[in-house]
Amino acid sequence: MTTVKTRFPPRPRPGPSLLLLCLLLLWSLVARLPLGLLSDALLFGVHTATGEVSPAGAVSSAAVVSAIAGALVQGRLLDRHRPAAVLGAFAAAQTAVLPVLSAATAARSPSVPLLVLAAAAAGFCIPSVSAVTRLVLKRAVAPARLNTVFTADLVLLEAVFAAGPAIAAAAAAAGGAPALFACGALIVPAGTALFLHAAHRVGSAAAAGAAAEGADGAGRGGERGGAASTGPQPADAPPPGGRLSAPPSAGAGGPAPARGLRPWYAVLRILPAAALAGAPLGLVEAGLLRLAAERSATVAPVGAALSLFALGSLVGGLLFAAVRRPARPGRAIALLCLAQAAALAAVATGPGFTAAGAALAAAGLCAVPQLSLFLQLIDRAAPPSGWAQAQSLGGVADTVGSAAGLAAGAAAAGALGSGAVLSAAVAAALAAVPVLAWALRG
Repeated sequence: MTTVKTRFPPRPRPGPSLLLLCLLLLWSLVARLPLGLLSDALLFGVHTATGEVSPAGAVSSAAVVSAIAGALVQGRLLDRHRPAAVLGAFAAAQTAVLPVLSAATAARSPSVPLLVLAAAAAGFCIPSVSAVTRLVLKRAVAPARLNTVFTADLVLLEAVFAAGPAIAAAAAAAGGAPALFACGALIVPAGTALFLHAAHRVGSAAAAGAAAEGADGAGRGGERGGAASTGPQPADAPPPGGRLSAPPSAGAGGPAPARGLRPWYAVLRILPAAALAGAPLGLVEAGLLRLAAERSATVAPVGAALSLFALGSLVGGLLFAAVRRPARPGRAIALLCLAQAAALAAVATGPGFTAAGAALAAAGLCAVPQLSLFLQLIDRAAPPSGWAQAQSLGGVADTVGSAAGLAAGAAAAGALGSGAVLSAAVAAALAAVPVLAWALRG
């Protein structure tokens, strides 16, 4: 007797549809639009109002540094409370602060201390949409596709930063920087609310898919007389207590929240290298502003050159999303840092803004893959009960490097000139390689 075996194609993994994931990324992009404008709008707006690089760098750096503190606070809160409550509170606070910042930048003789305070408040209140977006994607998408979706999210974020410098520089040149902050006060609450609604829908679909997969596994196990399969954990559904960012194993019977520095040691070793990798962008911003002053040019070509860097980052992210996750992320990061340093070396020679923009576009190709790989290293090293906080730390390290580069470059540009500041950007990209090697040896 001949037995004929029929092979059926595997059924698709249940879970959120592609449309739902696209809506999540779309509203995440909208909610983060002011993030791409805040620092550059302050940098160019204050530079246009005062005619000096130093106060512009101080105000912009104040916003970035306070954003770091806000991200750390939100990362801790997101590991313990519902994201709707956390993001909603911070979005409401930023909505209240942005009109104050708009009025402060509109003054004929702006007060630098007042601008620093207002910028710091606005930066601290930026909702941590990026951390929640990555968390939702981590739980809604199969592990084999995480590299693609994480990089897609970073590509969308780079789209914000690609448009940000050009829009901010053009608005500052036209005296319209205050209007950008006023528009941000409208975009922040609307974008955050729409994003949270999309995250809830994705979470519900992921939980329903996990339940259906578990029931299907139980049926197959009963037919075979074996143990029933429980299926994957709900990808994004809030566990008991409603904490979206609690890890699947947290809660009753799960691990206790990480306490002290020991569980974070592997994460903390990676952060200095991530900060050094982020420093070249801030140094380039300060160096190009000084170069424009040396050549008696407006800030418009500086904004265009920085937008080309972000555009290169967007293209690099798209290319990186199409490849498999590297087996050795540390080696890939080192190669990207070396390639970026080579491109920045061309900028340090002081060419015209067109040539500088082309070199920055080449350097930008490395930016998104770099950050994506750093976040993947942190993802592997993070303690399970502090995943959202660890991801926030990864973004914070990159931002710290950029802010430190901008502040140091703005302070040194007047005395050392643009060439020295742009050369420091090359040195920072090269220094990230041995620091990362030290971190991974531990």
